[in-house]
Amino acid sequence: MTALRFKIEIAILTFKMRVKRSLDTIDLQAAALLAQKKTEREICNSCGKSRSWLQSLKQREDFRQEVERISQELNASTREIIKDSFDKNLTEKMNQIDLFAFNCKKVNLKSLLLATETIKILEKKIVELETEELSLEKITRFLQDVAIINDNGAELLAHSFNLDMYAKKFLIPMIKEDENS
Repeated sequence: MTALRFKIEIAILTFKMRVKRSLDTIDLQAAALLAQKKTEREICNSCGKSRSWLQSLKQREDFRQEVERISQELNASTREIIKDSFDKNLTEKMNQIDLFAFNCKKVNLKSLLLATETIKILEKKIVELETEELSLEKITRFLQDVAIINDNGAELLAHSFNLDMYAKKFLIPMIKEDENS
């Protein structure tokens, strides 16, 4: 009877070895880490298991399918995050460009108004002055002041929008390419 019992126990053990257990939490954790491209050492350390355990787990079709499923989910999530980030950055850049264009128009208009006012003042002074008081030097100096005001406005605009960096990074290389062509 003991020989028969021994054969039955061997048959039961053999059957149990053939029947695969479903993936448990630790197996799923290993699948997730593998999908994240972690090394075998990192996976084994994180799961508290041996390398042979991981190797045998990799042999299982259900485990490989789970790794593939998680990889696809991670890739889809990553693509969505990148797309959202790109869309957000693009929207922010478009808003910055719109604001920049608005501010350029505003500064140009203010510069034009200031130049117009300055010329009106010059006309008034010319009309009020006697011919002897009106010298070419005074008129030249006044027009130079108008030019300086306009230059300062343009310089402030360029500085506020970091146009120097833009010119150095994009415009100057483009000009050099054209010159070399």
